Amino acid sequence: MTNYGDNLVSFICDVADLLRGPYRPPEYRKVMLPVTVLRRLDCVLEPSKSKVLEEQKRLKAQPAEYTHKMLQRAAKQKFCNTSKYDFERLKADADGLAQNLLQYIHSFSPEVRALFESFDFDAVDLFVKMRKSLGNKRNLNSDEQIEQIVTTYGDFEESGGSKIFDNDDFGYRKITVAAA
Repeated sequence: MTNYGDNLVSFICDVADLLRGPYRPPEYRKVMLPVTVLRRLDCVLEPSKSKVLEEQKRLKAQPAEYTHKMLQRAAKQKFCNTSKYDFERLKADADGLAQNLLQYIHSFSPEVRALFESFDFDAVDLFVKMRKSLGNKRNLNSDEQIEQIVTTYGDFEESGGSKIFDNDDFGYRKITVAAA
């Protein structure tokens, strides 16, 4: 296996270790895939984040449909996020992480929220009580566990054994999110 593959496997195992306890292994996908997509969307929107927030302030009194189109234009994507948060800011505010993560996800445009609904994922899932039938070991995820999950995804960096691809490397300049 290549260094890239080793690093990716290590990353996946690190996240799985964080989920062990609150989730059984077949349930890991309920968190891993949506948070991976969330992190990717965060990276795509990073270059235009400040411009979107400025545009949102400027358009406060405008009709919602017009505002949405202008925010998409500011984001240079077919979707946007109007939260002041991104993964870096979420990691920096560990005390309010649970509420801030919910607010961040709910601040995506309707196209992205529909995508998360198709995953049957809402960040609320990270905070709810698990099934009682499995005993006390399946309690809520603690704030520390959620912080570790966000930090693990947010801290994944390019190294000799891994590569973070630029949007242009995928051959597309825009990501189109379509609801199922």
